[in-house]
Amino acid sequence: INRKFPQGKIGEMVGPLTRSVDLNSRLLLSTQNGGSIEDQMWQNADAQTQVALTAYTKGVNAWIEDYQNQRNGAKLSEEYDFPLLNIGQIEPWTEKDSLSVSLILIQQLTDDHAEELTNGQRLAQYGPELYAQLYSLFPSYDSSVLDSTANKSQPNSANTSALKTALLQTFNQLKDTKNLLIEAQKAVNPKLFGKDFGSNNWIVSPAKSETEKALLSNDPHLGLSNPSIWYIAHLSASDLNVGGVSLPGLPGVIIGQNDHIAWGMTTTYFDFSDVYVETLSDDGEGVIFNGAVVPFTKVNRSFKFYGQPEEIVEQLYVPHHGPVLSIDRANKKAITMRWTAQNASTDVNFIIRLAKATSVLEAKEALKQITTIGQNIVVADQDGHIGWFPYNRLPSRPWASIDQLSIFPLNGDGSLEWGDWIPYEDLPQAIDPAKGYLSTANNDMTGAFSDGDPTNNQTALQGSPASGHRHGRIVERLEALEKHSVDTFKSIIADQYSLVGAQIIPVILSSVDQTKLSAGGNLVYQALSQWAFDCPSGMQGYFLNEATPNPDANIAKESAGCSAMHVLYSELLAMFYDEINQAGGNQLGGPYLDAPIQALVFPDRLTVSFWDDVTTAEVETQAMMLAQMLNNTHLKLKNLLGETPDTWLWGKIHTLTLSANLFSAAGFNNFDHGPFVNGGGLFTVDVANPESFRNGEYQSTSGASTRWICELTAPPTCSIQLPGGQSHHRDAMHYNDLMPKWLDRQSVDLIW
Repeated sequence: INRKFPQGKIGEMVGPLTRSVDLNSRLLLSTQNGGSIEDQMWQNADAQTQVALTAYTKGVNAWIEDYQNQRNGAKLSEEYDFPLLNIGQIEPWTEKDSLSVSLILIQQLTDDHAEELTNGQRLAQYGPELYAQLYSLFPSYDSSVLDSTANKSQPNSANTSALKTALLQTFNQLKDTKNLLIEAQKAVNPKLFGKDFGSNNWIVSPAKSETEKALLSNDPHLGLSNPSIWYIAHLSASDLNVGGVSLPGLPGVIIGQNDHIAWGMTTTYFDFSDVYVETLSDDGEGVIFNGAVVPFTKVNRSFKFYGQPEEIVEQLYVPHHGPVLSIDRANKKAITMRWTAQNASTDVNFIIRLAKATSVLEAKEALKQITTIGQNIVVADQDGHIGWFPYNRLPSRPWASIDQLSIFPLNGDGSLEWGDWIPYEDLPQAIDPAKGYLSTANNDMTGAFSDGDPTNNQTALQGSPASGHRHGRIVERLEALEKHSVDTFKSIIADQYSLVGAQIIPVILSSVDQTKLSAGGNLVYQALSQWAFDCPSGMQGYFLNEATPNPDANIAKESAGCSAMHVLYSELLAMFYDEINQAGGNQLGGPYLDAPIQALVFPDRLTVSFWDDVTTAEVETQAMMLAQMLNNTHLKLKNLLGETPDTWLWGKIHTLTLSANLFSAAGFNNFDHGPFVNGGGLFTVDVANPESFRNGEYQSTSGASTRWICELTAPPTCSIQLPGGQSHHRDAMHYNDLMPKWLDRQSVDLIW
């Protein structure tokens, strides 16, 4: 599945149901002119990497031969007996299949064109004033990698005015292309590995370590799947000794350690792609670029769908940008996208080079092989050095400013093109910082977003980084102690303290009109008043249908407060929908997830009073609306969990299920594992973001795909947590057997 998905061959197994998915995969996962990214990466792989890919290929094919000849116990897991799935004869593995597998993660972690399309649609639908309020560029918790002083900024009024002027200009450019942007959105595939929302890593130097050894932690968050994304491996050879987690399909360890160093990764949210609105030539067979006609590159591709004859499909590319996502020849417009992965080249080389690095400086050189995997990589070595290297090949955008933001579709006429690649030395980075630690959490790297102008003379632009809540809490924990240990790192990685709750609940309690609270609303008020902002599940056990309430009264109190806050948060988000509905944009989803924080904590940033319900004649106040929201929260809690706070156990509604992605996406849950009760919540360090507040659904579908902690002894001593197991056969003893420890936040030693 991991190779067929990016190659546009899922339909060979399931038939025409996945036609659009397969066509989109090949359209998007190509070079600018429709060529093979895999060929490009193979040609740029160095000799040792090609040798590794070839050796790995031989090993996979040896297993396939065993399977086909029923030797050595080789068998497929039970999914492949599913009646609607036709795997046929398994094709031999090739070196380029491994490169296809790498494209899944590259796309998931760096391709943000879908968000830019949505931004364009929303702006065209809402207009600049409402858009600026719903999708603020100001951070709701201001904490950046290189300047970790939390909540350090206030809005810059000049930037606010400039943004509105710029949005009006962009709105005028996009208002007539809304339908074309909607059509382009259909070329966006679901992510095979689910949502990536909330990775953390941090490192401390020997000066902040109890044992005077550097320490490292990492918990990359992806969709929680069955089987797990990662496979634990230790590779030992004459010139190679490396362990950690491998992505099946790739010949090496992605996050791990060797005899000298350890490393971890989080997503950078650099801006890796741009969407362009093209003007077509008179004959509709090309685009106008710098005043001249550039013809489309036309690629005819063969697709096979099980039970159907072969189909030949023509796909169009604009050679200086990339694939044509939608086209309207009648109005002479098209939508295209450019993406750094179209130029991916030496990326796969870093796997072996990093595995052989013996120091932070050698790791830094190895990481320069990366062009487009989109990761903040932290490294620590035995000599006590620590480093952070978000090394990716990024374009300069000389035109980028508050007046021309790359988060929206751009004019494709040639005036807004990419400049030279930014030298790696000019990217944000650090080695051995004076403060003795570094942390990244997908957040603002440099403080560029603090004043509402994310360009701020930045050459390396981030598109839409995560809020600073997780990073801010990690910094609090790192600075709370002079010295850290493996045990304190295990505590931080499992931290379920809600900074969101700490921000908004005191404002709500002091602002609400208590005279308008119902008896149930008062129960919610009391539960929130007593809450210390922790988010435990409140349950004992693992599977939802077997778990029982935790008898600890304090845990029950905290669990109830956490439940009340999250259900109330759905009410807070709902207050934006009367304005959204009035603007006719209900199909475009809701505001940014942290919009309620902006409204409650930073009201001076808003020029629209969202507290007033525009569907009523009465002008509602914040105090009135908060009372109504607390009353409604009780009604929802009563329906979900029971009448009184002692029954409001968070783990009953905040569950997670390991999802068999391809099958679950098709509506078949036969191969899922769960549901499990779970703690954590919105923007907590131990990320467990509820899936859909809007629909009153509080289960989480993403989380820590592994939890990884290392002490830089000789060799490094590392431990791991994995939401799954080492075998994907249900009758095997190691089928998802690490899941209980993952749910308990308990690590096991990495065998070395």
